[in-house]
Parts: sequence; structure tokens; C-alpha cells
Amino acid sequence: MEKLSDSYQSEICCVTMSSSDKIQLVCQPQNDYLFENLIEISKSTVKTTKFYHIYISQMRETFGWHIHEIQYSINFWQHAPPKALTIGRMLIGRIIFHFGKATGWSFLVDGNIKDTGDYLWFVRDRQKMPIYPNKPTFGGFE
Repeated sequence: MEKLSDSYQSEICCVTMSSSDKIQLVCQPQNDYLFENLIEISKSTVKTTKFYHIYISQMRETFGWHIHEIQYSINFWQHAPPKALTIGRMLIGRIIFHFGKATGWSFLVDGNIKDTGDYLWFVRDRQKMPIYPNKPTFGGFE
């Protein structure tokens, strides 16, 4: 019998801004490798100093989905100093533009529950067809 997830032509995963100092990746077990990419983006954006540290939590499982978590030593999303808010915004921007690109993942949509964007959805076609062109264009910036 075929697993339900094997019958679909695409896959999804979600990056969430959890709490005020964490990012979580929620993905199916076969996509755990994406967490390394998220750590890489985090480390390239949030340079470790005596003020900024990155902590990696153990993976946990819920209903067959894996949840990976990065915790930061400072709040990047709200009630933070201007420099920290800027770093947080750069981090989210870099995740949107770089997360999973090398393995065919594309940013799909963001959403929110509170006053700010709380989650970023990514999608990948199983036939390795990009959802968006590799070189996105933006109105007025072509």
C-alpha cells in the first residue's frame, strides 16, 4: 500500500518564528536535511559575539512531522534594540531568498496569527521543477 504522502507531486515545509527568540522548522522526516541549511543561514546572518549566541535544540516529532528549533540569545522579533530588529529582518529575508534553493525548494507564502509574520511556507515539486523562476524579478527592478 502506498503512503498517502507518496501520492502527491509536491512537498511542503514550514519555518516559524516561535516565541520571541526562536525559529522552528517543521518538515517531514525525509526533509530533515533542510535544518542544516537553516542553521547555515542563521550563522551567516547572526554572527556569534558576546551578545549573540545560537542554540540548537533536539528534534522532536509530532504526528509524523519533525520539529527542529534554533534559539537565539536575544529577541529579534519585537521589543528589541534597533540593531537586533535589523538582524532579525535580515535573517527572515535571507531565509525567504535562500532556504532550500539548492535542493529545489521555493518560498510559497507567509502568514501570521499575531501582528507580525509568524510562519513561512516552502514548497518543492517532486519532479524537481521550480515553482518560481531561479532569478525572480520584482516590479521596477528588472
